[in-house]
Amino acid sequence: MPGKIRALSSAELGAVAKELGTLVSSYFKNFYELKEGSFLMTFSKERKETAVYINLAKTINLTEFKEKTGEPTEFALSVRKKLDGNKVESVAQHESDRILVISFSGKEQRRMIIEMFDRGNLLLVNKDNIIELVYSGRSFKERSVRKSMLYSFPQQRGSAGSGAVSERLKEVESHMFATLSELLDSLYVDERSTSLNPEKSREAEELQKSAGKLRKQMEELKVKADEYREAANRIFANMHEINELISLAGKSKAKSAEQLGDTGRIRVKRLDAKKKTITVELD
Repeated sequence: MPGKIRALSSAELGAVAKELGTLVSSYFKNFYELKEGSFLMTFSKERKETAVYINLAKTINLTEFKEKTGEPTEFALSVRKKLDGNKVESVAQHESDRILVISFSGKEQRRMIIEMFDRGNLLLVNKDNIIELVYSGRSFKERSVRKSMLYSFPQQRGSAGSGAVSERLKEVESHMFATLSELLDSLYVDERSTSLNPEKSREAEELQKSAGKLRKQMEELKVKADEYREAANRIFANMHEINELISLAGKSKAKSAEQLGDTGRIRVKRLDAKKKTITVELD
């Protein structure tokens, strides 16, 4: 299994689109926004529920994992409202680009368009190709992707990551995984684990806090280390005069700093005859 998780290539998205063909004739059930740029969508067919995980610009795959979700976002509620009662008519990759199109039928025909390039995007367009919902409104040189505007596909970008495609597909062909979705699901489960496992999420938060405290302590120690290093350099630079002062204090009968006096750039701050210690200050 590849150690580094990378985004789906065009060819891999084509393979996933075929696997998502099992959604055809299913009914839309629910839509959740898990965190920024990632979603979970569920479908129902003959009393069987199927879930699809979407992580924009990274992956789309059938999933066995169901996150615990909190209050739905405004975007999730809008998607639910538009697709309520809708049936999946088709799932297809747009040409050979990294764009997946899910077509729905219901009171009105709609398409969900999932763009998997750059930062990714998710849109709903009506039968006239007018954008009804868009996750992230953006403007580009050749087109604008904003609500109420006519949607146009971007110029074809071609396949990407073809060299690495076989790396994943070989694992499917060798029967290590039954489908590409199964492989992708296993790759992304750790990334999703904090939302799948609340206990792990709390552990992650505690670790994050501890790491923050350690960083702060390290910064404070670095400041102190710099101060100690500077003090050591100043002592070393004035070592001759310090030795003279120590010798003078040993020979003198002075009992106070005033009686001992100063030597050059060194000021005597305190003299303790009983403990035989001298506290000095350097310019």
